Amino acid sequence: KISCLMATCGRVDRVAASIQCYVRQRYSARDLIILSQGNIEAITKLAQEAAVQSGTSVVVVEAPSSLSLGAMRNTLLELSTGQLVCQWDDDDLYDTERLITQYKAIRSEDAVASLYTQFIKYFETTGDMYW
Repeated sequence: KISCLMATCGRVDRVAASIQCYVRQRYSARDLIILSQGNIEAITKLAQEAAVQSGTSVVVVEAPSSLSLGAMRNTLLELSTGQLVCQWDDDDLYDTERLITQYKAIRSEDAVASLYTQFIKYFETTGDMYW
């Protein structure tokens, strides 16, 4: 199983979009753990809907606002239940193949890590998109 780990400061709109990317993943043996510094009720509602849509576990844990991003990521690692972990940023959008692509890369190379490099940069303020 792959545990997808999301640290957020409670940006509901970003979390909602990122959760939908998680829901659409083709790799089925996964869970999503969200550590949030705010908007717990709204994010928990999104997580409950995602769990139903994906048929996977989606858990929300409240974090103190004093935790740094690094401390949040360490806490997420402690909460993870998968044999593999995947950083799942709240401000990034992922294609449906992300998890399966990284899983296959790790397994085929007997690697300990994988960096996903298939991405497009989108700039909201200008509407520009770059490969």
